[in-house]
Amino acid sequence: MALLFRGSITVYGESLKNGTGGLIGVSLVDFLRISFNVAGTYIILILTFVVALTFIIEFSIMSVTERITQFFAALFNLCKSRISSFVNYVLNSVKIAKKTAKGDYRRYPPGYKKNKSQKNRANQF
Repeated sequence: MALLFRGSITVYGESLKNGTGGLIGVSLVDFLRISFNVAGTYIILILTFVVALTFIIEFSIMSVTERITQFFAALFNLCKSRISSFVNYVLNSVKIAKKTAKGDYRRYPPGYKKNKSQKNRANQF
């Protein structure tokens, strides 16, 4: 992949025209570049790197994908609960404002219930 970034590499003042890939690496990069252009060569080399990484170490693409989906599911649920609690708060505030607009001069917090004596006093006026 280094050959795709630069045509040559300088080591101790000497320019290595074919890079450090060796005979096989230089031939492979030239073949891939002619056959698939630069973008295709990048894709093939990156996929080859991922497959080699999977075989060399205990790396499972499925486990990484599962962890990422669990993270985004938890993030979605958190955002959903925050938004729903905000909407409920706003709607409850609007309901209290409507009550006060209809003539109920007392402001009661959400979930507050009047007892019978308070209801009778409200009806007396």
